[in-house]
Amino acid sequence: MVDKGLEAFKSYVEKAIYTFFIPLLPLYVFGFMLKIGCEGTFALLFRQYGATCVLIIGMQIVYLAWIYFLAEGFSFSKALKSIKIALPSYLTAFSTMSSTATIPVSVGAATKNTGNAPLA
Repeated sequence: MVDKGLEAFKSYVEKAIYTFFIPLLPLYVFGFMLKIGCEGTFALLFRQYGATCVLIIGMQIVYLAWIYFLAEGFSFSKALKSIKIALPSYLTAFSTMSSTATIPVSVGAATKNTGNAPLA
């Protein structure tokens, strides 16, 4: 009884996140970028932290590519397919900086990649 109630609540939360929250993320990020652009802080932030951000993103790409390559049995095509499936999860996490908002997207990607919902 409790399991069914929790499962129903989970599906409502996931539906709300997929329907309302995630589609609005690009608009939020665009608005934030406009705000810091109009304030003139974007150029300052990019000058001070641009190289660091590029290095961090580059290292994340290399690390994740290696992990997917390893997990897919050293197959480039399988790793690339898995990365394409998981990319929305990464972009959601990066743009929101919220692991909570990313959980449903990550679980969906993991389910597609593994084909096993309980494992995901």
